[in-house]
Amino acid sequence: MNIAQILTYTYFVTAIIAFIFLYRERKHPTVRLGHYRMRIYHVITLFIVGAIFLLANMISGYLEILGLILLIVAFATPHFLFIHRKKIKISALAGLKIAFVADLQLGMSLKKTKWSQKIVDKITAENPDLVLLGGDLIDNEGTDENESAFMAPFGQLVGRFPIYYVMGNHEYGAGRPGVMMFENRAPVLADQMAKLKIPLLKNKLERLKLPNRDICIFGLDDLWGGQINFDELKNWDKTTPLIFLTHNPDGVLHWPTELKKPDLVLTGHTHGGQIHLPGLGPVVSAEIKMHRNFYRGLKYYNNIPIFTTVGAGESAAPIRFGLMPEVAILNIK
Repeated sequence: MNIAQILTYTYFVTAIIAFIFLYRERKHPTVRLGHYRMRIYHVITLFIVGAIFLLANMISGYLEILGLILLIVAFATPHFLFIHRKKIKISALAGLKIAFVADLQLGMSLKKTKWSQKIVDKITAENPDLVLLGGDLIDNEGTDENESAFMAPFGQLVGRFPIYYVMGNHEYGAGRPGVMMFENRAPVLADQMAKLKIPLLKNKLERLKLPNRDICIFGLDDLWGGQINFDELKNWDKTTPLIFLTHNPDGVLHWPTELKKPDLVLTGHTHGGQIHLPGLGPVVSAEIKMHRNFYRGLKYYNNIPIFTTVGAGESAAPIRFGLMPEVAILNIK
């Protein structure tokens, strides 16, 4: 029996055992529906991976090796943190250096306090003018852990750099627009961040005095789980440069048409598709209205520069392919 056959049988046997346990607990009162569904997805994934190995075994021994290599890469990639340096030309914000990170999904697999510390160390070494966190800081997919506690290392940035954050759909437990699949843990995260003295921008406008200029930051609540409004923008003088921080790229579609456009939009949510294949692009849908071109990097919508980070964590499964977890360092020229 070769290695591909061993892996194939292992995946199928594991999936069958997992399915039996899921079937037994399907009506158990302590099992949350969203968590139950997510574990069903994981079982299905096991069957799919087993089928891939079975197919590879049938076609060629070379494909067995290729499949094993790709699987190792997919599970190893999430543990490497990449600094994504990007120069953006925006005259109103010229000279500004922003550290931007989103979608940490803390609590997923091994991504806990040590992963937070790794991100904080990377940010500190870059010495930015501003640190912005773009939501989905915790995973919140059924675990009983206090995932918000894993944000503790970010307290080290307070006092050294201005730092703000917005909520994402995972904090609210929203699996899709208006559909709550998990417990709402946004209040728990808000309490933890308040202890760390990191301000939440929840439909809030913040005016910030930096050494070489004043800027405004407007943070939007999450589109799927929160309640959005732009009322505080009435306090924007329209001359001070403004950064729009929104977890979901679709936030830009809600920007009030009667207002001046923001100078820069920072967003996340998509993970870049999490699996990105050469020639095919993102494999997994992020369920957004914006075109898939906005899944990652710098793009322009109605002449508004929008930067979408691929995030520093993973959702549903601890795998990535073609996209490393990142901390974005944006140098505005």
